[in-house]
Order: sequence, then C-alpha cells, then structure tokens
Amino acid sequence: WSPDAKQIVCTSERDGHREIYVMNRDGSDQRRLTSSDRDNTDPTWSPDGQWIAFNSERDGTSQIYIMRPDGSKQTRLTQSASFDQRPSWSSDSRRLVFGAGSRGELTVMVIGLDDSEARAVSPRGTRQVRPNWSPDGRSLVVQQLDARKP
Repeated sequence: WSPDAKQIVCTSERDGHREIYVMNRDGSDQRRLTSSDRDNTDPTWSPDGQWIAFNSERDGTSQIYIMRPDGSKQTRLTQSASFDQRPSWSSDSRRLVFGAGSRGELTVMVIGLDDSEARAVSPRGTRQVRPNWSPDGRSLVVQQLDARKP
C-alpha cells in the first residue's frame, strides 16, 4: 500500500516476466513500472511515499533498487556478489534493511539512501532472513532459519 492508502504496488507475471505494477486501490489505472528480461519483485513503498524499493535480477543477481512511484529514477543501491532480497523501509524512509545470501550463508544488511554503504547487522552464519523494522525504527525482527539445514 502507498502511505495514503490510495494505491497498491505489486508484482505480476502477466507480461512473461515478474514486473512491478502500481494501481489504484480499486484495481483501476494499472501501470507497469519496470521492464526487463529478468525478474523484478518484492516492491515496498517508503513511509514518506517518495520511493518504492524492490529486488531486481536485471544485472544478473538479485540486487536492491529504488524508484519513484511513477517508475522514474530507477537506481541500484546494492553492488554485491550475493543475492539481496526483500527490502524493508525504516520509519524515517532513510534506510533499508534486507536479506543477503551466498553459498548457504544468510545475513541481514542495512543500507542508507544517502551513503549506499551496506553493512551487516547480523553475525555471519546466523541464517537470518526477512527482516523488518519496528514502527519506531529502533529494532529489527528477523526470521531465524535452522542452522542445521542447507
């Protein structure tokens, strides 16, 4: 949902690839925001309504991107060799938390819009995924996967 609850952002495969669409809350005025031959998924609106964060595989691996709600200014934030996924906004719309993984390791990362420098906030090897901010922006909740399973 957009912060004003007037629009919905979602992923759809209706054009052959997973692309991001925005529409009015009643389903009218559906518009595709992304267009590539690779998947674009997990869109989430910033609390201030200025940005939509999402995953895109357009450069080979899943990375975190942001764009304006009209699809303009699509900008890659992460530059890692791992797959980065499921971004979640801080309450001040200045940071994103996301999951990052490679070779069986899963780590929670935070990146600021101002510095674009991602940093780990969970220890290596903890296998934590699907992070989300608390409403006050001071804490994170994550899903802990069983360390014994691949």
